Amino acid sequence: MVAKFRLSWYNSSTSEKKIRRARLLPLTDFQWQVIEKTIDNGRKRQYHLRKIVDLVRRMVRGGSQWRDLFFADSQPYCSWELVYYYYRKWQKDGTWSCVLALLVEKERKNQGRQAQASACAVDSQSVKIGSLINIETGLDGNKLINGRKRHIAVDVLGLPLALHVVSAANIHAGEAGRNFSYQK
Repeated sequence: MVAKFRLSWYNSSTSEKKIRRARLLPLTDFQWQVIEKTIDNGRKRQYHLRKIVDLVRRMVRGGSQWRDLFFADSQPYCSWELVYYYYRKWQKDGTWSCVLALLVEKERKNQGRQAQASACAVDSQSVKIGSLINIETGLDGNKLINGRKRHIAVDVLGLPLALHVVSAANIHAGEAGRNFSYQK
């Protein structure tokens, strides 16, 4: 029996009256098998990387501070420093980009498309800055927002191809799209 790959890692329960926010679930065995080769290099570790990835996913989705990492167990699995260490390590060495590319490629094949996208759309979102932030800021003339922009490139299925989180708000989406060509 071959399990079908799904890019959605969230379990959402919907009712006719009310749509609740999707609850983040731990990685399934199949999902872990898909990304394990990209993340795990086979070295012996004290903590299992699957649990570390689950904790990183929970932290990134919640958007709170790393020190406030909530552990469901009464006894913490590992320290927040260790989870943050792996998050930053994988961010710096491009592991997260490789995982994203792998998941998008698998989902495209599942949808009957070619593995690589032939066209993409670039969009951006302007965000107001905090009071003491002065790096890479600008004025978005269209929305009259002084701040920063987040850029995303998606394929025709809506799957993310590249992300650029921080740039000045006065940078046009087309100019940011040229920077995407240098990303893997």
